[in-house]
Amino acid sequence: MGPTSDRLKRAFLGQSADVQFVDAIGPVAVKQTLAALTHDPRMPRFVGRFGVVEEGDGARAEAEVLVPCRLTLSVYRVEEGA
Repeated sequence: MGPTSDRLKRAFLGQSADVQFVDAIGPVAVKQTLAALTHDPRMPRFVGRFGVVEEGDGARAEAEVLVPCRLTLSVYRVEEGA
């Protein structure tokens, strides 16, 4: 989707070859993500109220774990202001 996107993808892949990407238009992707996270009462919920809070030079992920489960969160960061 452009030179910046390509550079960021290379940087993330350099941290982990398992990273997967979805190219999307921001506002549409946000709406689709929120729709996917909307609870369907026919499906069990494992995590609720997920978010990230900036703290100084870093960030803290917060989630409400609703049932005993294994939750994995992988965080990737590029230091070039992106």
